[in-house]
Amino acid sequence: MTLIATAIVSGDGFRRPNVLLDRMTLAAEIAAIAAAHGARLVALPAGFILCENERRAKGVARSLGVLCAQYKLSVLAGLDIVDVQLLGKEPDPVDPSKDSEGVDERVLRAALPYFVFAADEKGIVRHWWRQRSTTSTNAELVPTRGGARDPRVALLGGLHVAVLACGEIYNPRVGELLGAASPDVIIDLGHFGMGRGFQYTFPTLAAATGAVILHAQHTAAENQAPKKWRAYPTASGEPWTTSADCRAGSRVTTPASSGLWAEILLSNVAPRRRNSAGAG
Repeated sequence: MTLIATAIVSGDGFRRPNVLLDRMTLAAEIAAIAAAHGARLVALPAGFILCENERRAKGVARSLGVLCAQYKLSVLAGLDIVDVQLLGKEPDPVDPSKDSEGVDERVLRAALPYFVFAADEKGIVRHWWRQRSTTSTNAELVPTRGGARDPRVALLGGLHVAVLACGEIYNPRVGELLGAASPDVIIDLGHFGMGRGFQYTFPTLAAATGAVILHAQHTAAENQAPKKWRAYPTASGEPWTTSADCRAGSRVTTPASSGLWAEILLSNVAPRRRNSAGAG
């Protein structure tokens, strides 16, 4: 069994470059609590950290990986690219894909400015993936070349972990890939507000793949975090993570006045039986 810590993080500070240091402080506190409970992997939302260009992005990601490695944790997290020249007033949140080109055009070119990454317990970024699509509609625009057919599975903490970036969970092609890959657990790293549809998408994906489904994202409503996200309810009231032993973790806040907080879910996940092992 491997204990995984997934975090629901406050929307305060989302895509706000001026609170990046506070978000790193919050990440350290999340990691400390996760490690104290015996977790081996921590998952943070998409867009948890920012960078002004792709040239520096992996270095920034490595900083978060090294931070978590101090607690002997592997980490999954998301990084968004934000052109500082387009930010306007620094405290204002910005969606880097909402420019003159548009989201669908970026999907077609495999050029969304959103990335997810996996760093091992030594802080080394082992996997670096660009988000492929944002909705079920533009999923049809994803080019078939390159890594579009990659199920994106990483070997972390002794588990085969499939990683989804936010709206990729609505992409039926990704679901097919994951069904063939047979991961132990699928972790979706959401940005902010996944909408009502994902509550039905998760159990459907779990049934199709036989994998445990876990989730990390930002949320605006503080009182919804434990009630809406922790229980992982389906319409019938059954949990999505039927093969995982889930329990509530801890709440953490930053010491600064930024208003940041996180709720942590701890999930024990067992590896699936498989004939051969391997991760991409």
